[in-house]
Amino acid sequence: MSADKIEHWKKFYDLTSQVQENEPWLDLDDGQLVTLVHDSQEEPVFVNILGNAGNTYGLVFYKGLEGLNDYNLLRNCEDFNLPPTFGLFQQNCYCLYFGEEDEIPDEEYEMWQTIQPDFDDSEYGIPYVLSLKKGFFPWGPDDTEIQEIDQYLEWFLEVIDDVMRGEEWGVGMIHGICLCVRNPEDGSWDLSYPPFPDEDWHMELILPSDAYLQTELSHAEHSASAYEIDIYYPMIHIDDPAYSRPAAAAFIIVADAGTGMIIDQKLMTPADEMSLEINDLLVHAAKMYGIPKQIHVRSEVFEDMLQETAAFMNSTVTVCDELENIDDLTEMMESGMLNPDMMLS
Repeated sequence: MSADKIEHWKKFYDLTSQVQENEPWLDLDDGQLVTLVHDSQEEPVFVNILGNAGNTYGLVFYKGLEGLNDYNLLRNCEDFNLPPTFGLFQQNCYCLYFGEEDEIPDEEYEMWQTIQPDFDDSEYGIPYVLSLKKGFFPWGPDDTEIQEIDQYLEWFLEVIDDVMRGEEWGVGMIHGICLCVRNPEDGSWDLSYPPFPDEDWHMELILPSDAYLQTELSHAEHSASAYEIDIYYPMIHIDDPAYSRPAAAAFIIVADAGTGMIIDQKLMTPADEMSLEINDLLVHAAKMYGIPKQIHVRSEVFEDMLQETAAFMNSTVTVCDELENIDDLTEMMESGMLNPDMMLS
């Protein structure tokens, strides 16, 4: 273990100790954001503060407007009728938590034992951090990431010293965000409360071309059937030497709503474009079993993904609160009645 790595982690433990002393969760809740705009950084860093409700204490760092978009997805998953796992595996952020020793991830525990920072008297627990990347399981940060996290913590603590708990702190949060901009001339931070940059989640759609659909569906027969289509995360780790951390298995599933049979499924990799892959599987199922009259999905998110292909096929996409057949399958897997590994065959 390199001396530089140990020093970065020592700094991390020192900075997180200072965060605990300042208790930022007493002032803000997880529905609010502190935005750090530093002159050395091209993009802002959005900080979400956890613990105001007295449950999980910590900070989440989102980088740039793409990070803000990830935050908005997580906040709106329930409104979109998406399971929390969908939002989790679409995140790019750093999550700093305070908890018990047995909660420290294995890949960080060795560092914890090496340095042995003193958090015995901490009211909030021991700090640990998870790096989230789209399509992968949360994992311990690498050397570059822990340095980046240390930098964000330093800036956040400067903001606490400069503006937090001042007369204006917290005023106007209901109307927007707490924007903290560093003055490069004297290193001070200026505080303001502009409108929230964006509260909607924006999804990039990559869709098949009309020429592709024409070619693939030219001999497909129309039917009176209805299909259920969904994306499901069974919490299966996929260890691949090509990845620096375990990938999350994500299955696209197509079921026949009439017979209840699973007629097609595909395992996505983290590099796959979700909107393209879900359309591709629908087209494949239509070639094999006929173009359906109706397509049932559980969320407007999937409706948006499939709308153009459905229109090309003269099919109708309907958003349903439940997908009976796919829900039965996933419930069996989650209860242990069905081994999810069978989906990998």
